[in-house]
Amino acid sequence: MDLYCNIDNDILLPRLIRGFFIFKNDIIELYIYMWLSFAIISVILLSTSSILEKKALVKEHALEFSAYLSFYCLLISLPFYFIFNDGHVLELVPLLIIALTAIIGGVAFLLVVRSIRHMEISEVSPIIAIGPAIAAILGFIFLREYLDVLQVTGLVIIIFGIYILELKNIRNPFSPFQNILSNKYIHFILIAQLLYGITDVLCKAMLSKYHVNPELYLFYYQLFLALFYFVLLQVKQNKFEHVAKTSKQQILLIIIIAILTLGYRITHLYTISLISIGIAIAIHRSSTLITTIAGGKLYKEGRILQKAFAAIIVIVGIVLVAM
Repeated sequence: MDLYCNIDNDILLPRLIRGFFIFKNDIIELYIYMWLSFAIISVILLSTSSILEKKALVKEHALEFSAYLSFYCLLISLPFYFIFNDGHVLELVPLLIIALTAIIGGVAFLLVVRSIRHMEISEVSPIIAIGPAIAAILGFIFLREYLDVLQVTGLVIIIFGIYILELKNIRNPFSPFQNILSNKYIHFILIAQLLYGITDVLCKAMLSKYHVNPELYLFYYQLFLALFYFVLLQVKQNKFEHVAKTSKQQILLIIIIAILTLGYRITHLYTISLISIGIAIAIHRSSTLITTIAGGKLYKEGRILQKAFAAIIVIVGIVLVAM
């Protein structure tokens, strides 16, 4: 006997439809909660890592620091290979793409680290945040990508924010332009953001097209990154001789930075896999404000309020560009 033969369809169907939409809304809320949680965690870890990097770079050169950091990141990420490897080796093409991504990312990181070592962290951080703007401009120039009114407005706001950041002499309104044109470390940051934009696109391809899980991708990325820096050290004829002179406190600090670095990289990968690259990068760059204020206060740097205001302006511009 049919148990539902006496139930009025006019009552049953609305209940089923209502239940379906409630379930769908729960899934959407969970999805939003997941990517937002990953994004916020990534921002906090990135800010903390950037602040500690400045401290480590007081005693370390940029290349040596990058090499040590990549080595410890590789050691810490080693369990990812055994836990998340499903039993088969990646094909040649995905491996080559990851290797290329690691090399490009390695060059970008080295440029940023050199800038952090020689500039104030509260000044470097807002400039680092303009990566999405550079990507949008290059897309417009070389790929003929359309920029709407909001995105153009965002670019103008970002430029204004960088102007405020570099305005060190009110009596000379052209000083920001002179500083940007003459400071090679600012040039390093701008080049690095372009390179990071390329790595984000390649990373998205690995996660979506080749279906490589983020943990395994991160392990191979760290492996190729460590090899890249090792080759650079060999070219420099350093051969890790400086390691013996590094104090235990310095090594511990680099290990802590390595843990934070892996943390923000993996959570950023999760964010990229869940939402569009533009939104993910925009949220990721919001760490600028935390780094500017906290780093500036910690290292007793000047013009903190001005730099924080500039960072807020830049973040607003990034959000508009990413929309």
